Amino acid sequence: MKRPSRKSRFESLERRNLLAGGLSLGVNLPEVADYSAVAFVDVMKQARSWQTTDEDRQGIYNSEHADQIDLDASGWPTESPFTLDNTYDVTEPQIIHTVIPVRGEGIYTFIATGTGTVQIEAGTGLLDPNTPNIISQTISLSGTVDANGDSIPQQFQFEIFNSEYGDGNGNLFLYINSSSPNDHLREMHLIAPGSLSDYETDPFDPTYTDDLDAFSNLRFMEWQETNNSDVVDVSDRTLTTDYTQSLPSGVAIEYIVDLANQLGQDPWITIPAKASDAYVADMADYLHANLNSGLKVFVEYSNETWNGAFNQAAYIQSKGLALGLSTTSFEAGLRYHAMRSAEVWGIFEQSFGNRSSDQLIKVIATQFVNIGVSDQLMAALNDPTINPGGIMPDSLAIGAYFGFSIADKLVADGTLGTATTESIINSLNDELANQTAADLAKQKAVADRHGLWLITYEGGQHLAATGTNVQNTDLTNKLIAANRSPLMGDVYKNYLDLLLAKGVVLHSSFNYIYTPNQFGSWGLQENQDPTSEQSYKYEAVVDWAFANPVSNHLPRANAGEDFALFDIGNDGENVTLDGTRSRDFDGTIASYNWIVNGQSVSTASTFTYDASIGITEVTLQVTDNDGGVSEDVITIVLSSAEAIQTILDANFAAPAVNGVWSATNSLAADVEYSGFTLGSGLSPTSTVNPQALTFTTGNYPSEPASLQDAIVSNFYISFTIDPNSLTTSARLDLNGAPMEFTVDRVGFHSARRFAVMSSVDGFTTTSDVLYESAAFVDYQPKTTFDFRLPFDGFDTENPIEFRIYMLDGRYNNLTNSVTYFTSFRLNGSLVRTDGPTEIVETKFAIAENTDNVANDIVFASLAAVDPTDSDSHTFTLVTGEGDDDNVRFHIVGDQLVLNSGEVVDYETKPDYSVRVRVTDSTGSTLEKVIDLAVIDLVEVSQVLVNDGVGAQRSRVTSLLVEFDGVVTVDSDAFTILNKATSSAVDYTISPLSNVSGKSVFRVTFTGVNTEFTSLKDGYHTLTIDATKVHSVTMNGLDANRNGVVNDDYTFGNFEADKFFRLFGDIDGSKSVNIIDFFQFQYSYRSTSGSSKFQVGFDSDNSGSINIFDFFKFQTQYRKVLTF
Repeated sequence: MKRPSRKSRFESLERRNLLAGGLSLGVNLPEVADYSAVAFVDVMKQARSWQTTDEDRQGIYNSEHADQIDLDASGWPTESPFTLDNTYDVTEPQIIHTVIPVRGEGIYTFIATGTGTVQIEAGTGLLDPNTPNIISQTISLSGTVDANGDSIPQQFQFEIFNSEYGDGNGNLFLYINSSSPNDHLREMHLIAPGSLSDYETDPFDPTYTDDLDAFSNLRFMEWQETNNSDVVDVSDRTLTTDYTQSLPSGVAIEYIVDLANQLGQDPWITIPAKASDAYVADMADYLHANLNSGLKVFVEYSNETWNGAFNQAAYIQSKGLALGLSTTSFEAGLRYHAMRSAEVWGIFEQSFGNRSSDQLIKVIATQFVNIGVSDQLMAALNDPTINPGGIMPDSLAIGAYFGFSIADKLVADGTLGTATTESIINSLNDELANQTAADLAKQKAVADRHGLWLITYEGGQHLAATGTNVQNTDLTNKLIAANRSPLMGDVYKNYLDLLLAKGVVLHSSFNYIYTPNQFGSWGLQENQDPTSEQSYKYEAVVDWAFANPVSNHLPRANAGEDFALFDIGNDGENVTLDGTRSRDFDGTIASYNWIVNGQSVSTASTFTYDASIGITEVTLQVTDNDGGVSEDVITIVLSSAEAIQTILDANFAAPAVNGVWSATNSLAADVEYSGFTLGSGLSPTSTVNPQALTFTTGNYPSEPASLQDAIVSNFYISFTIDPNSLTTSARLDLNGAPMEFTVDRVGFHSARRFAVMSSVDGFTTTSDVLYESAAFVDYQPKTTFDFRLPFDGFDTENPIEFRIYMLDGRYNNLTNSVTYFTSFRLNGSLVRTDGPTEIVETKFAIAENTDNVANDIVFASLAAVDPTDSDSHTFTLVTGEGDDDNVRFHIVGDQLVLNSGEVVDYETKPDYSVRVRVTDSTGSTLEKVIDLAVIDLVEVSQVLVNDGVGAQRSRVTSLLVEFDGVVTVDSDAFTILNKATSSAVDYTISPLSNVSGKSVFRVTFTGVNTEFTSLKDGYHTLTIDATKVHSVTMNGLDANRNGVVNDDYTFGNFEADKFFRLFGDIDGSKSVNIIDFFQFQYSYRSTSGSSKFQVGFDSDNSGSINIFDFFKFQTQYRKVLTF
């Protein structure tokens, strides 16, 4: 049965929202060819490259003389038939022919210009529904011209049938039986039914594009014919005017952009391996000028250059070797791939200019199951000799296939005969849960280490045989059956769940449409009108997308690298900070914010920061167009130029004494150096060359393959730096210190990785690793490794031991497994310790409610106690213990200032804690946690009329006055006035029990200015005398909440306070109206305790609403109280 259309379902969701975050879905498009899915309504665009045959059609179908065809600029033959030159033994004239796909029954229109005859042939009932035999139709073109003598295209129509012999899909064979040399046939088109009027403006077959709505990204690798491509220059590229798009140079970039724009999907471009800079620039410029600005361009250099099955692998290896990037082919190829990728990205960035950060996603692709390829590619990109521009990728792409070995294993194990669809599916799920999950985790670790998104360039099931198993029909049938099972849909949902769980952000399936055969079942669908069993994978992918609607991908902030600089002039250094390498995967970076010490210092993408001596942390905060926020923190270490020196420069050329190297080229004064010693797992190969190290244990293949193994086996060399002999006025500062060591590997079996650890964090398998090199994949001679120590923890007066671990070597005690350590260097600072000894803060009394908008609030002034009286000092806020409120403050000179806009409120923030560092002119520092308190003032929290019960103002018998803490009030602290008469109202104050640490008082009314315990009609005010409110813990009444005490509090000065009485106003509307009348009518003659009784209408407090209240209400009716 045919599966239902998903078009309407896609239209019910915004495509970009469906696939915006979490795991976005993309797809590889199949190549454009006569045997592939039909992408164009002008099916001539998928015609096969020209072929030849004898004019009498008695010879072989393809006589293979296409190289002798004379073509015009668009590839149309200028003459047919034609005669071969005398270098051939063939005397029969040759005619030219091709193969064209058709899809679906109906009237097709053939269009051509020129003079000649075309013969169209087809079988399987395509041209005649009554026979499966080959039927021919001949079309003669007369070379019609218009009044100006210009050729006019001629149209001819014929019908393609859906019959018992075929479904209207197949191939036509087009022969150019004759073509006049003076007016050769050209500009041929074959237009599918229903597209004659718009095939030029709407070139794509809707049955091809409709199901692509499921995706957000289209990879055009096969459209571009990237594998084995010989494209070099701009002149090699395919044009829209070429006779077909099925050329070795791939589809024209114009059609790629048109399809991306039409579908609103990001194009993924793969640059041919041999493409020149001019070719790359031409493509980049076209994309920049014509692609919708809201779309991304994924830019990848070539495809699977590590894969020897493709010609580009040999090409990049030869280029790498020629450039001297390595002496081994594979490594040379990887390094050239990294080099050329960065060059390609640079050309695209130059073309896109300031839109680069919004539109470009730079892709570096790796081998999924080989983590070493990923490490080597990234190491090459980080090598300034290979990537001098420092242009880095945004994403690491993997080909996340699974099930590669299952097919061959069925044959090798002899289980093919008993294998079922269910058993094959179970094997796929087992591999997903184990090997695939492990490989994904490894690649995600690489991506995270380099700040990259992890994406897949291809992926899916890999049920395909190799070698002679390809011809095993039983195996092929069982693999195809497994792919056609609904269980395969479940596998794909499991697969997508796994990708999402492992942090993959884009999965690009391989591929969209593919007819299964002995080489694999690669398509999500088998054709453009599949049955359900031919599209279970596609259905699963779409269903998964709808079941996993996701939100915005967070952007990736990139503030650049840490800085370690010398202050040459002792006047600070200008540092250019660049955030333009920040990226957003599915939108744009809307804003930048650079933050130092909790204060925004710039909102530009790039700016210059004036750094001072010491360590400064700079945070870049970026926000995308959907409000997603990301941060990146870099450290600027600015050291006094006079303080930096070589601490240790060790030379291993001299023989060791008693197994210890102590020779040095230089050693800082007063530093004790232990010399280098060996761990128990290493030994010199001889006393002549004691630095030639090999493992004492660990034979292949059980050599230590991990750092954990090397730690346990003691495969290290060690040295200790001891500052104990320093004078009391200095210490050793190795924070951020550069360290380097050089090794010489004599063969492939030498140690392939190196790691450095220190006694600061210990030498256990769970201790922090200071540095770990990428793995060597082949022999490589002398190599220097350099890195910086962390910026914290290495400023000490205690000894520090460093160990360099040798990992992943092969065999033991063999000449080709030797590793030479040849040199070591460590720089650092000898820092005076007679710097600041104390930070003294003078704290100011800051009361809550102090205005922090009009004026800065200085909480404290800072001073340093320093033995050097004339020394200068700089104060900064730093991270560490006690820095809870650093983000709320900044420092101006020696003043600790609360950030503007921070509300000073004791109830929400009674105190603050900041961590301050003082730095003197030599770089000596001292840090201190400073605690700051807010003075608590008495505040009136609220005043409630009638205890806050109901809105009625018909009777007002009490007030509730609540303070924000525990207070006492004098009996005459309150003054209550009737504003209309200026008459004072007598009252009684009754303290209630403290509620949540707050004092509450009830005020009831007495005296001549009341009636029946209620205030008389009119607006009233309550004034609280500040001098008569007392608190043990708080400091006076701040009535106006301006930080100033002893101002009286007044309630009722504003209409909104609703402090009034108007008998009959039961809803507090300041009028006695029809609503109140209906309420009075409802309550009339009720008594206290009745559900109808409303106390506000009981004017005389008698407990009943009677005739007396009625007369009173009658006199009040229609009264309005004006403020």
